Amino acid sequence: LYEKEYKRKDGRIIPIELQTYLIKDDQNCHRGYWAFIRDISIRKKMDAEQRENEERIKAIVMNAPIGIAVCGKDKYFISANESFCKILGFSEDELQKMTFKDITHGDDINESNRLIQDLINGKVTYFTLEKRYIKNDKSMIFGKVIVSTIRDPQGSPNYIIVELEDITEHK
Repeated sequence: LYEKEYKRKDGRIIPIELQTYLIKDDQNCHRGYWAFIRDISIRKKMDAEQRENEERIKAIVMNAPIGIAVCGKDKYFISANESFCKILGFSEDELQKMTFKDITHGDDINESNRLIQDLINGKVTYFTLEKRYIKNDKSMIFGKVIVSTIRDPQGSPNYIIVELEDITEHK
């Protein structure tokens, strides 16, 4: 089974999937081939559209002026856009070794943890909180955070989505 391009009688080139089978007679001698050809133009077009959509969404998130990060069920950061990294002064690699507790001011950890548990347990669909963050250089900022989840079909949270805005100047 493999894919290749095929030139039609009208000159148009289309992608196809080709599957061949060897035909043997009773004495196990080669007698020919069976070949099945399927036009996969629609699938290829849909795949390209999906890749384009994924790239567009990724570009929107990565270039957003607000900080956006994704955490796993274990609360460790999986990814963060450039704005999130700039706000806190950490690289994405550094953040991937951290949880929200590592960047939250000690006096704000209990409330953050309670709200995240409510979110994970399905008591709320999202929450908004103003809290203090500790940056990489150990300075403190005020941030407004909006936190939500992406759930699997059974309703269990797969990812925690964090949107962060630096509101230090407003405070």
